[in-house]
Amino acid sequence: MGQKGQSLIDILNQIERMGLLDSAQTWLTWRNLRSRLIHEYVENPEEFASALNTANLYAGELIAVAEHIHTWLQTLGLKEGWVG
Repeated sequence: MGQKGQSLIDILNQIERMGLLDSAQTWLTWRNLRSRLIHEYVENPEEFASALNTANLYAGELIAVAEHIHTWLQTLGLKEGWVG
């Protein structure tokens, strides 16, 4: 995107406007779940299992976003394997 100094929500909103992400809010939901799974110690096994099941559902959606971005990058003429 090449822009510096923007907040995460500003960047997500821009990506949403470009059609590469269905919902900036959904991305924030995914991010919050990730943070919860990584940084919090969940003592209740049922709660932890529920969070993992939710993450499993979100994984498919996240893969779809990555594929959409990959396709968009190809339309820009970027070669496969390009990172950075």
